[in-house]
Amino acid sequence: MKTRYAGGLSYLLVVICLLLLRVSMYTGIASGVSDTDLYFTLVCQLLCFGVAPACLWILLSRGNELAAIGTLPAYFNIKKCSLSNWLLTLAIAVPAVVITYSVSTVWSQGLYIIGYNFPESDEVTLTVSALLADIALTAVLPALFEEFTHRGLVFAGYRDAGEGVVFVSALLFALMHQNVRQVGYTFVLGVVLAMVVFYSGSLFPAVFLHFFNNLISVFMTYSDMNPVFGFMEKARVWLWTDSLGRGISAALFVVSVLACVFALNAMRRKRVRAGELAPRFPSPAAAEALPLYKDVPFLVVVALGVTVTAFSLVWGLG
Repeated sequence: MKTRYAGGLSYLLVVICLLLLRVSMYTGIASGVSDTDLYFTLVCQLLCFGVAPACLWILLSRGNELAAIGTLPAYFNIKKCSLSNWLLTLAIAVPAVVITYSVSTVWSQGLYIIGYNFPESDEVTLTVSALLADIALTAVLPALFEEFTHRGLVFAGYRDAGEGVVFVSALLFALMHQNVRQVGYTFVLGVVLAMVVFYSGSLFPAVFLHFFNNLISVFMTYSDMNPVFGFMEKARVWLWTDSLGRGISAALFVVSVLACVFALNAMRRKRVRAGELAPRFPSPAAAEALPLYKDVPFLVVVALGVTVTAFSLVWGLG
């Protein structure tokens, strides 16, 4: 129960910090900052998803005992990953991107249908230095720090929930974006990332998958800069606008789902054979685990996330 209290309350405080940061951006409090996007990303990733989770976990789980620092890697899944699980992770990488982009496209089309107004994208400066900066800010930092929080802190707090922690982690990850445009595909991606961590026991495969997914997104933004990037973007557009392309997209989606299910099931079987996981799926929560409907920090976080996400939908429809 102590870990649930430390993890749940820590994450609630992290979300409040993130929400306050967003409010500061929209109300003009940070108007004196020359590059607001850079400011937001650095503060959000380094402080909200990096320093804050670690410090809050240590304070709430072990008081002020410095010995708690030594236990953080074990609780946050900062462990080595076996070679076989790394190979299975590599097998998931491309299928996970296909699944994520498919869900994202369908989700966006649904929003278009109901009249949601998508904001115009900022003009991209097509230079190598800008590309490297975007890779660092959009792919590297989120992969490291968002995973540290959602597959580290959340897993530490809800490890007594059995495989239910996968749902908790994915839901909180989706609502954390506080944006109706992203909540659909980030939930699906969050499920894949959480399963990889739960079955491999290591945070590092999820960091890689998160980085790879975001890296592809960055490359497509710079489609005019490189023939390879341009081909990727043209292929994506063709797959979702041409009638034949849509049929191929559907087939790729089904194949990708099957590939992910196969690889994740292979990871799970390894844990079952090792006696670390019950054969029954999903594995049950611990007998003394607090039900989610009685978990106040979890309920507050979900309520905040749903409210802000709904607000973003209403704002876009207005």
